Amino acid sequence: EAGLDVTVFLADWHAWINDKLGGDLPRIQASGRYMRGVFTALGADPERVRYRWAHELVDRSDYWARVVRVAKATSLARTRRAMSILGRSEEESALDTAKMFYPAMQAADIFELPVDLAYGGMDQRRA
Repeated sequence: EAGLDVTVFLADWHAWINDKLGGDLPRIQASGRYMRGVFTALGADPERVRYRWAHELVDRSDYWARVVRVAKATSLARTRRAMSILGRSEEESALDTAKMFYPAMQAADIFELPVDLAYGGMDQRRA
């Protein structure tokens, strides 16, 4: 009705990196398929809403080139401050290295989808 093209990003790789559902990627993807069904049940028109999976992006080498460009333009201190988007403090030492990619991935996603307006939860505002 508002004239927007809606894309729902199913961030399976992000959830995997953040150890959601025990870091079990097939379970995470099953959850994403379930959420897609929930959106439809709530009235999202499957003909008008576009769904994109993170694994569609990360399988392309140009995606990782963009992630590196974003990371190169971001200080390590800034990346550490953004760790709260993972629900972790910047001092938390039990992080695997993949979690350090997460903030740069989130910024790169906006360019890769592409979208004019990105909407996320308040926990994502530091990315």
